[in-house]
Order: sequence, then structure tokens, then C-alpha cells
Amino acid sequence: MNYGSLINEFMKSFPEFEDEAEEEIYSWHGDYLPHMFFGIVVNPSLRDKLLEDTDHELLKRYFDFFERMANSKDQKTIDVLGATVLEGIAGKEYQANAMKYMGPKTKELNKIVNR
Repeated sequence: MNYGSLINEFMKSFPEFEDEAEEEIYSWHGDYLPHMFFGIVVNPSLRDKLLEDTDHELLKRYFDFFERMANSKDQKTIDVLGATVLEGIAGKEYQANAMKYMGPKTKELNKIVNR
């Protein structure tokens, strides 16, 4: 997984976001970055699901994907995870539930983000 393919990789893993993603990407006139995509498309759903903590399958899929990002050899991909995704769920209202789903590399990065 690398920065250039990050949005496509996410869309392959989460086809249920296709309509929302297309609508957002269209509004950016094709000029979008993974940070924008994860911040605008992914994070709101992730935060809602963490607060509800009822859709365990989706949360597991999210955090499995995030663990793949955390294990990437591409620093820009890891930066999206840390600076956009994990910063977006840094609040204590999200952390307890998020920690249940995080893999080891994601937890390690989360500690750095939440210092």
C-alpha cells in the first residue's frame, strides 16, 4: 500500500463508500489528496461507529485496513493514518472503543499521536 493508491485501496475494501466518495471527489474537481479523503469521507463515519460501538464487523474492517496502513513502507501513508485518521479519533470519547480494534502498529502510532 502506498500514498498514490491509498484511496483506491480503501474503495476496494469499502465499496459501500462509493457514492459518498464520488460525490465528495466530484466536488473537489479531481484535485484531492488522501488526507482530504480520509478527513472528509472516512473520519465522520469512523467517529460515529466508534461512539455507537455496535457495528463490530465494520470497525474491525476499518482497523484491519488501518493496520495495513501502519505497516506500509511508505511514510506518507503512515502520515495519513497518524495525522488524519488517528488525530480525528484522539478524543477520549473515541479512544476506549478504538483501542479494542487496533492492531499493534496502529496502537504504537496512536500512542505517539496522543502524547
